[in-house]
Amino acid sequence: MNANSAQAALIEAPTRQLPVTPEAEPAGLDLVGISIASRCAYYQQVCQLPAVLDPDSGQIIVVAGRVQAVMMPSVLGHRVRGELDRSDADSGPIVSHPKSRSWTFITAADRRIDQLPDATLLWVNNVVVFASGVRIGLPTPTAIDAASCREWQEPPTSPQRPTTTTVLDAVQACLKRGGHQ
Repeated sequence: MNANSAQAALIEAPTRQLPVTPEAEPAGLDLVGISIASRCAYYQQVCQLPAVLDPDSGQIIVVAGRVQAVMMPSVLGHRVRGELDRSDADSGPIVSHPKSRSWTFITAADRRIDQLPDATLLWVNNVVVFASGVRIGLPTPTAIDAASCREWQEPPTSPQRPTTTTVLDAVQACLKRGGHQ
């Protein structure tokens, strides 16, 4: 595998900040009565996530920068969460994607593109690091689609989140101890 294909484990995209205003909130409430704007405000104020409403999709997103994310198959995600719990490290927040059977660990950015550990091991095991302007989708309440495409496996309740390095170290420990998926 050459350096370019190994970099496939890290996704980058241009940054585009989108504000959330009450006027931008779509009409209606989700099934439990929480508006999209109030959920976005919760992510911003309580969790200190730079969440914005994407007007194209109507979904709440975080544009990677000071926040990154590590996405992996849910089977590996379960193992990584256990590894983080055993080491007394923060494991959440974690977004579950039921349709694709994957988990996304929301992390505090501490890695640059050129600092990825063993990118080939990550790539082979479908582990992707979202950095540098990539849109990270968060669970968004909606009355339009009752079938959730994202839900919280471990919801955010504070600004605490593991670093990208902490999650990647746990991924590597799980893969080296238990082999490939």
